[in-house]
Amino acid sequence: MAKELVGLKPDVILVNSTSATAAVQRETSTIPVVFATVSDPVGSGFVASLPRRHQARYVLFAHSKEGGPDSLGRVRQGGLGMERIDCAKAALAFLFATAALSLQPSRGTSGAPLTITVADFDYKDASGEVRDQSAEHKARVAHFAELVRENLSARGDYRVLPFDCPKHPCTPIRMGPDDFIAAARRTGAQFVVYGGILKVSTLIQNGLVEVVDLQNEKMILNRPVSFRGDNDEAYRRAAAFVGEAVRDAMKER
Repeated sequence: MAKELVGLKPDVILVNSTSATAAVQRETSTIPVVFATVSDPVGSGFVASLPRRHQARYVLFAHSKEGGPDSLGRVRQGGLGMERIDCAKAALAFLFATAALSLQPSRGTSGAPLTITVADFDYKDASGEVRDQSAEHKARVAHFAELVRENLSARGDYRVLPFDCPKHPCTPIRMGPDDFIAAARRTGAQFVVYGGILKVSTLIQNGLVEVVDLQNEKMILNRPVSFRGDNDEAYRRAAAFVGEAVRDAMKER
C-alpha cells in the first residue's frame, strides 16, 4: 500500500503510526512525510535528531529539499493509516508541523499577574491568483496580529506584553522553535499566542491559532480558523473571533 501511495506522486504524505511511517520512508526519500503518534522517531531512524530543548509535540515533519504542498486531491488509503490530503490541509501541515512545540518546564510564580504575548502570524497564499498581492497580505497579516493584541487588552482582563525579535515576522516557523520560545519567555508572559493564515482561493482564508502556557508547558488552544474575504474588514472580524477564542481557552485551562 505504501508503494501504491508513493506511486500517486503526492506533494506530501500524512501518516499516523510508526509502522506506516517506516513503510512510506522505505518507498521514498523525496516526498515530504508528516508523521504523528511516533514515540521514538530518532530510534526508529525517521529523523537524525530532535531539537535539544524543544521536541515536536503533536507532529514531526521529515522533509527533503524537493516537494511541497501545492495541489492535492483527496484519496484515503486504509490499513496503514495513510491519507492523501487536500491543498489547504497539506499546506497547513507544512506550515505548522515544526511549530507545534513541547516546552520544557520553566519556573513561574503563581502570584504573578496573568500576562500574554501575541507573536506575529505566518501567511501563505495558495490561491493561484495572477495578481501579486504579497505587499497587501504582508500589511494585513501584520495588522491582524495587532488587532488580536488590541482585542485581548481592550477589557483590561489581560496584560498583553510586546513580542520582539531581531527580524520580523516573529514566528516559530521563521525563527525556529528554540529561538521562538526563548523570545516568548523573554517577554515575561505566561502565555504565548501564535499561528498563521492560508489563502486557499480568491475569498477563502484558512488558518490556525495556538496558545501555549509557557510556565506549565501545556498547549491550551489549537483552533482552526476559517473566514471569507480578503480585505481589511474580513481580517478585522477574524481577529475579533480569534481574540474571543483565546479568551474562552484561557477560561477553560
